[in-house]
Amino acid sequence: MKNVKKQPGGVLIAIVFFSIMLFSCSSPDTSAPGRAKRAEKSRGPIFIGAALGPTYGSSLWQGIELAKEEVNAGGGVLGRKINIIKKNDHDSITEGEKAAQEFIENPDIIAVIGHTLSYVSLS
Repeated sequence: MKNVKKQPGGVLIAIVFFSIMLFSCSSPDTSAPGRAKRAEKSRGPIFIGAALGPTYGSSLWQGIELAKEEVNAGGGVLGRKINIIKKNDHDSITEGEKAAQEFIENPDIIAVIGHTLSYVSLS
């Protein structure tokens, strides 16, 4: 039988790979299924994040507010009121990423509207 040389670092590569997989996963509260379970158990308002900038944002803000008021006046969704958590992304990639990160870190937000501009959304 021939001597098989072990590749140096093979174990290290596997450890790094599994560490990345472990630490890049969302916590149960911020994953989509975790948010859905949390929202289902909650009896309070439904929270939706909205990040818009100044270019087209004012008319979109008005539309979002109008829709929220109409839905809430009609009894809400499944008897629960809707609350909008607003963020101004200033049409900036940096501010857009900051707003998105804040939405991600809030496990009560179950949906997000925005960003207005595609280059902010793509980042």
